[in-house]
Amino acid sequence: MGQKTINNEILVLTAVLKSARLWASLKDSYEPLTVSKRGPGQALTPEQTARLIETAKTKDRWFVALCATVLAYATGCRSGEIKKLQIGDLNLSVQRPSIRLPAENTKNRSEREPALNDLGVWAVRQLLQRAALIGAVAPVHYLLPADLSKHTKKSDPLRGRTGFDPTHHQTTWNSAWEGLKKAAGLPGFRFHDLRHTHITHAVESGVPIEVVMAQVGHLSAEMTRYYTHLGSNAKHAAVSAVREKGSAALSVLGIRRDAGEK
Repeated sequence: MGQKTINNEILVLTAVLKSARLWASLKDSYEPLTVSKRGPGQALTPEQTARLIETAKTKDRWFVALCATVLAYATGCRSGEIKKLQIGDLNLSVQRPSIRLPAENTKNRSEREPALNDLGVWAVRQLLQRAALIGAVAPVHYLLPADLSKHTKKSDPLRGRTGFDPTHHQTTWNSAWEGLKKAAGLPGFRFHDLRHTHITHAVESGVPIEVVMAQVGHLSAEMTRYYTHLGSNAKHAAVSAVREKGSAALSVLGIRRDAGEK
């Protein structure tokens, strides 16, 4: 567990202690761990985002990376959160589509429901079609089933099997991602930077920072209780703003705007 993660865990505990009026006697003896200041990463421009997605469409072997890329950009979800999505976590209702992230599948160990815009819905639907073809249809099955041919380590209990196992999730798309980002002319871009891109595009579009925090699951001792009470309307406004920034990506994927939108 890294220093930043430990500090975030303690921030949550701090909020609990403050609410119980037990923090005052402890605060003078607490110092957060030192965290490496490498910066928050980088954000793509809308044009770079469209180029990355357009490049991903050129090779069938990049299909999962394509869908994961679109979903990470559309929602601000981390790669681990996307990999652990189960079919029962998906809500594709017409009015308020979203995904459910159980507490055990999130870095900050708090459940949340990121909203989906058109880009996110496209990615989820594509992965659902793929999942059905390889036998993942039950609510408890993973949206990205494990490819058993990739499990080759002697210590791996799945080693020696073939096909896909919907009761285990895919653990990596690094090989496809490395090839994809180089082909798109973005060799230094990290998959996690798609999350940074989502946040940047939302903030640049005027979405309140508290709403962005609720969508992506950021924690702070001062804001936690406030932003967890934000409703789904505010979060949908956030992802709609990102969708406007990603209009070029919508065009690349052939997604049409809803008939009622301007």
